[in-house]
Amino acid sequence: MSKNLSMLFCAFFIAGICTAQDKKALDYKELQNKLPSSIKGYTQEGDADGGSMEMNGQSWSMASKSYKNGNKKMDISIIDYHTALAIFTQSTVIWNSAMSFENDDEKVGTTTVDGFNGWEQYDKKDNSSTLAFGVHDRYLVTIELSDENVNFAKSVATELGLGGLPKAN
Repeated sequence: MSKNLSMLFCAFFIAGICTAQDKKALDYKELQNKLPSSIKGYTQEGDADGGSMEMNGQSWSMASKSYKNGNKKMDISIIDYHTALAIFTQSTVIWNSAMSFENDDEKVGTTTVDGFNGWEQYDKKDNSSTLAFGVHDRYLVTIELSDENVNFAKSVATELGLGGLPKAN
């Protein structure tokens, strides 16, 4: 997860064109608390990861946890782009396109999770899935699974109940 965190911090620096605001993203510890220690038969593996950043009046934070159920693995991350709306918009623009693609190796496309637009990808060869969706035009949530399908990822997303997160102002 540290690799993902480093890449996300780099993306934040590169996107310095965002409009500055006086509101702050949720602290990464608050985001970590939104992720349970166990979910749907998976238990947390290792410590939670995360961080918060402020730059030029912008604020961004990220939290993630890894889970395990036997040989199956799951990673869940939440990124709060509260004052970095340009980054969120660039990351999610395709989700409104009703796009889908399928071949012998994978199936990908736009989706909806609890009324929130997102993106799903299923790798048919290794039975792994990735589900990403936005919450309140502010949070980017990603669920990555090994040996599980996208429908399971959607059930995990629903159980997280992230609709209660603070909305963008």
